[in-house]
Amino acid sequence: ALGRLCALSVARTHCPHFGLLVGQRATILSLGIVGRLMLHSETVDDALRNLVAHLGVQNRGAVGALAVTGDIAVFSYAVYQPETESVDQITDGAIACTVNAMRALLGEAWAPTEVLLPRACPADAEPYRRHFRAPVRFDQEIAALVFPARFLQRRIAGADPLLRVMLEERI
Repeated sequence: ALGRLCALSVARTHCPHFGLLVGQRATILSLGIVGRLMLHSETVDDALRNLVAHLGVQNRGAVGALAVTGDIAVFSYAVYQPETESVDQITDGAIACTVNAMRALLGEAWAPTEVLLPRACPADAEPYRRHFRAPVRFDQEIAALVFPARFLQRRIAGADPLLRVMLEERI
């Protein structure tokens, strides 16, 4: 249903980056209880691992993953529901929302090292560069944020351990 809605939205608005615009407006709290858990996780690593572990609470047709190799971290997102329409729009929105979530955890100035998107390069890639504030590579095998692994160790300001336990129990 989300894929059909995105396809219709792109067709009616003639905006090829509609999914990106939707994701730009999403906040960490748009992720519901999972976003709240992220805000109260001890570190950014814990927050992203909670997102990966509990993404199914928000989205049953996609999967997230976090991989760390040396000093590079990669958060990836993939739609796995067969025959989903507008996977590019859904993915654009999810990656844009994830950047917003990272900025909520690390500060508004945070930007990934690069963004990978498994979609054709649009005629105007400027909206992508403007939101991500990083190089965007199109036609990639996965949708992902690449960033220095050192950010994973950052403690989350204002995280409440008691609230975290309550949220984990509720999930």
